Amino acid sequence: MASDDSDMTHPVTRGELKQEIADLEQRLEQKLEQKLEQKLERYATKLDLEAWGMTLLARIEQGERTMMAALVRLEQRLMLELGRHVRVANESSARIHSAHVARPLRR
Repeated sequence: MASDDSDMTHPVTRGELKQEIADLEQRLEQKLEQKLEQKLERYATKLDLEAWGMTLLARIEQGERTMMAALVRLEQRLMLELGRHVRVANESSARIHSAHVARPLRR
């Protein structure tokens, strides 16, 4: 370009104008890329999301295994308790029955 960029009366050639426009386009593109990168920095990348998803899936699966183990233990405890109740009910019923059989009916 001309030696004095502020002199707007100085004529320029087409080549100088093309070069100035190309330089301006390059600077503008660099600034836009920088701004875009700055704005995108706060967002997670696909890789970040995949890693987060895999970690979350592992935690969910571990939670499911823990809950299933707890349910199995609870079921076992309930079955033992139910067995005790049935045994006590049977023993009580047998005592009542033997008391009735041993004692004759009065008329």
